[in-house]
Amino acid sequence: MWSRRLMGTSSNRTLITTFCTMLGEVEVHIRRRRVWCSRSIIAAILMLTRSGARGGYRRMLATFVDDTAELLGWVTSPSAASLSRARKLLPVDSCRALLRQLVDRIASSSPRRFVHPSGRRFIAIDGTQFIMPHTRQTLEQFDRPQAGAWVRAHHPQAVTVVAADLLKRLPLDWVLLPKGIGEREGARRLLDLFQPGDVAVLDRGYPSRAFLAQLLERKIAVVMRLPAGPRSWREAHEFLRSGQQETVCNMPLPDGATARIRLIRRNFRTGRPRQHQKAKPMVIVTTLTQEDGFSPEDIIRLYQARWGVETLLREIKVGFDLERFHARSLIGIEQEIAAVLIWIALGSTVEHAAEDGLPPGRRVYRTLCHDAATRIFTAWLAGRDPLERLNRELEAIRRYHYAPRPGRSFPRERKAPHGRFRNGTH
Repeated sequence: MWSRRLMGTSSNRTLITTFCTMLGEVEVHIRRRRVWCSRSIIAAILMLTRSGARGGYRRMLATFVDDTAELLGWVTSPSAASLSRARKLLPVDSCRALLRQLVDRIASSSPRRFVHPSGRRFIAIDGTQFIMPHTRQTLEQFDRPQAGAWVRAHHPQAVTVVAADLLKRLPLDWVLLPKGIGEREGARRLLDLFQPGDVAVLDRGYPSRAFLAQLLERKIAVVMRLPAGPRSWREAHEFLRSGQQETVCNMPLPDGATARIRLIRRNFRTGRPRQHQKAKPMVIVTTLTQEDGFSPEDIIRLYQARWGVETLLREIKVGFDLERFHARSLIGIEQEIAAVLIWIALGSTVEHAAEDGLPPGRRVYRTLCHDAATRIFTAWLAGRDPLERLNRELEAIRRYHYAPRPGRSFPRERKAPHGRFRNGTH
């Protein structure tokens, strides 16, 4: 049943094949808990975390048999307790491998408009804080924020660092860290994702001479923003004082090494700053040169594209409401992080198919793509024709394509203040 014959366009057929073989090829050998196996556990976690239908175990299991009729062929619905026990048997590494396998397939079939002419991958890394459930295990692993000497938050917090392919808008991997370790350490743990020639796009919280040396040792190119204040690197401070727009210099690294780097200034727009912004110049350091085919304007646009990983983090926390974890254990929390990243990857697949063929510069709404991915995948799980559903969803998504408006500015506000401090209170 995994090789159903599909009709339609070549791109749609490739998309549906990706959807229909994802769970069909899961081979995780675990000790079965009666009816539960690795495939059914992953299907249940995906149904728990899907967009637009997030709820508890009982709500999901009420329709689980009908929703997964083609995949599992069950006749009775299992209990919530049996699912809770079975989830403890599924390793997080299996969920991580499933995400990587899916992303590799999507990346290999992406339309040309999502591939850079140089063939390089541009991978952004950024992190966000998660409010964790208040359990004995999470309290042992993560810290509770403190405001003053006597006030401490009830829920512990963790830092999640995510790597994403900027051009293809695909999440690649994640690391869950105790609060206080730092996002740079999380980025170091994600370096195995990179291949020689890839470009790491990083914000101003990551610059470190030792970290830069690690990237260059792996032949990873860098586009990284530097702090513009007097506490920035000496090279950046002198560059700002010189008034130049671009310069190339030798930067000393640990152990007596040096690196040939390029500093580019991005001037702030003339006139009054937009709301929620400050008129500060931006310094970008990169190892990409003019000979590589990257002009200063290309580097600035590439750094601006880094906002895509911020959008992805917002989708995780707001669109999928991930902080409302169903699991109470650390392994269950990471399973749900993996499931949400899988849904985002599937939504990006629908986005690729919907934007392919649109006029240049036109885009579709990613929220519609995530909802469509959920409906297409659940249609296949239930045994309905996924290609017919896909064609209807793509037609509806393309109806609302738009041209992005430049210059919009919004405040960066936390959407879920529960468990966090505001003005010294809790």
